[in-house]
Amino acid sequence: MFCVASYNFVIPSMIQSLDASQTQGALLRQLPGVGGLLAIFVAGVLVMRIGAQRCIVWAGGFMIVGYLGTFLAPNITTVMLGLTSAHIGKATALVASVSLLSSTLRDKNSRATGFATLAMVTPAVYVVVPILASFLVGSFGWRWVTVIWLLGGGLVFVSGLKVLSPHRPHVPRRGEIWTPLLAGVVLVGLTQIVRLGANDGLTTEPMAVALGATAIGAGTLVLLMRKLSVPSMSFSLLRHGSLVTLLLVLILFCFSNLWFYGTVGAQYVYSMTVFQVSLIFIPIQLAGILGARYSGRLVKARGLTFTGTSGILICAAMCFLCWFQTVTISIVVPVLLLMVFGACAAGAAGTVTNSVMSLAPEGDEGRTSAFRSAAVSLGTSLGTVFLSAIVFTTMTSSMSSQSSSTGLSLDGATQIAKAVIHGASSEEVASQYSVPVAVVDEITSYERQAAVEGFRAQGLGSGVMLLAAAGLFYAARRRIDRNDAAMDERESQPV
Repeated sequence: MFCVASYNFVIPSMIQSLDASQTQGALLRQLPGVGGLLAIFVAGVLVMRIGAQRCIVWAGGFMIVGYLGTFLAPNITTVMLGLTSAHIGKATALVASVSLLSSTLRDKNSRATGFATLAMVTPAVYVVVPILASFLVGSFGWRWVTVIWLLGGGLVFVSGLKVLSPHRPHVPRRGEIWTPLLAGVVLVGLTQIVRLGANDGLTTEPMAVALGATAIGAGTLVLLMRKLSVPSMSFSLLRHGSLVTLLLVLILFCFSNLWFYGTVGAQYVYSMTVFQVSLIFIPIQLAGILGARYSGRLVKARGLTFTGTSGILICAAMCFLCWFQTVTISIVVPVLLLMVFGACAAGAAGTVTNSVMSLAPEGDEGRTSAFRSAAVSLGTSLGTVFLSAIVFTTMTSSMSSQSSSTGLSLDGATQIAKAVIHGASSEEVASQYSVPVAVVDEITSYERQAAVEGFRAQGLGSGVMLLAAAGLFYAARRRIDRNDAAMDERESQPV
């Protein structure tokens, strides 16, 4: 989590200092997702085979080796190898941790507290790490940020070794690992196909490679699962209709993301620096911590169905309220909106995870946790592509219609919108203006309006997805509640 919270602060400096090419830089930005997706299903199998505690220890070891290699790396290739190892370890640790939490906490109250605590981790890390990372990069260089990552890997290793209680595996230790690895390859391929299709179209060479690799991986996976008597990879969990519905809820929930365009809007609309943006996000992340903590109490009092549904619905309402954002409105308004969104999103995330893992058969928590992580990754990838397309189209249209009188061409408006979406600073975007200096300020005002309209469009798109997620979550939980009530009634009847 330390790495994720500071990754975007490090990459530009890393690319510049190691003289990386544009292709290498693009690959470097994708490594967290690729390395994690490759490891997800393998981690789920290993949790069952060697136990969650040993998985966490091994994951911490991978993170330590990877981040140490990144710190000492003389070139970009070594950095990529180190980060790949570290991200594999990070994904494995997450799958194993959720599995361990679910298998050790059985009663309603302890599960509510445990999953609420898990949901508090992300906003807690984001309170401190981005500010620390921006300071270290500016003062000492990117390598010292990797020291924070290294400490995080060491914390995972030590917690697995000394803090967590042993967890007995439920299946024999031996077995093949190819089928879960191939499932990870297929998952990586699907996310790359979506990304490449949205960015570059369907007829490019990278798209052909992604399609071919995904097809080969899927075909090989099907053949192996038919040939092997007991393949390690199993999709039997997906026969549970409520579990499939909840995984779909996770995918839709991860579609919504006010964070990135919230930071972009703060820079463009309110002329803030990256450091100032990180400061105004402190109360937003603190609200996330409080929201996650309160969600645990609410689950105990009102149950998973009420807590999850209400949390997602409030998130949807905050997304729709983005429509009222203007260039002149005080920054206090969007900050308050994001605080409410952050609190409810953190609480809902813990509640939905609790609901997914409550359906895991005893001894199969590892694979259930793997499917949960896969749904989160797939939803995040699809959401990024979907929302970026909406925001890009909206901003391009806005820039083009506003600035036609200034001499800015449609291509110029398109390039500016693309740079904003890719995270370029306002100074970097201003350098792209192919117009007289006298009209730069005028175009900058159009750019602010375009950023606001993009934020509105993103809010509407996210809100629609969250409404669908809330409806599906409510339907799935009602079905689960009815089944649980019927089972309790049967057990209470005398034999």
